[in-house]
Amino acid sequence: MIRVFIYHNQMDRLNFLHKTMTKYFQEKRCAFRLVSSGRYSEALRYVKDEGGNVDLFFIDFMDYKHGIRLASCLREKNNNAFWVYVDGGAEHLYQAMLLQPSAYIPEDMSSQELLMTLQRLEQYYQMIQQSNYFHFKCEGEYVRIPFEEISCFESSAKKVMLKLVKEDKRYYFTAKLDDIEKQLPDYFLRCHQSYLVNMHMIQSMDMQNHVFFLYSNEEILISRRNYKESKERYRQFMEKRH
Repeated sequence: MIRVFIYHNQMDRLNFLHKTMTKYFQEKRCAFRLVSSGRYSEALRYVKDEGGNVDLFFIDFMDYKHGIRLASCLREKNNNAFWVYVDGGAEHLYQAMLLQPSAYIPEDMSSQELLMTLQRLEQYYQMIQQSNYFHFKCEGEYVRIPFEEISCFESSAKKVMLKLVKEDKRYYFTAKLDDIEKQLPDYFLRCHQSYLVNMHMIQSMDMQNHVFFLYSNEEILISRRNYKESKERYRQFMEKRH
C-alpha cells in the first residue's frame, strides 16, 4: 500500500490534485491511502504525528515559509519519504533541494504531465520498496518492515513468526519460508527448515551443538542438513564485516 498526503492552501488546486491522484491509483489498481488538507496547522500536525508512516508527500510552496517548515519537519520524522515541491517559485527550489525533493510540479503543469510525474514516482517507490522492505499481510492489514529491523523468521504449522530486532514484538502470518527466502537480502540465512535468521543479529555460533546465539539471547537451531552451508556462509559473512 502506498500512503499519500497532499497539502495545498488553495482549495481548487487541492481538489484537482486529490481527484487526479485518486483516479491514477484506482486505474493502476494500487492499494493506496490518500489524505489531504488545505490548512497549514492541520498539515503540520499530521506530518508530526503521521510523517513516519507516509510514503509520498505533496507540499504547497506558494507560501515558501510554510512549505519549507513542512518539508523540514518531514525530514526530521522520515528521511526516506518521497516529497514533491508543488507550485512554488523556481527561485526557492534550489534552497528546497537541501531537503531532497523527489519531483517538482509547477503551477502550469498539464494534467497529462502530472500523470506522467505520478507514474515515475510510483514506479520508483515500488522499486525502493522491493529493495528495502519486506511486505506481508497480517490480520487483514498490509505491513512493511525494513529488512534490517528483522531478527528472524520461524515457521510452525503453516504459520510464520517474524521477530523484530529492537522491539519485543512478533507478527504471525500465513506463508512458506521457501517463498519468503526468495524476497530477502543475502544476509538472511536459511539454517533450518523452520528458521531464517538475519546474520547481523548473530552473536556467536556453537559448532558443537549446531546453534546460533543471537544478541537477543535467543537460540536458533542449525539442522544437520544445513550445517555445512550455514557454517560457510556465516564465515564468509563475518570475513566481509571485518
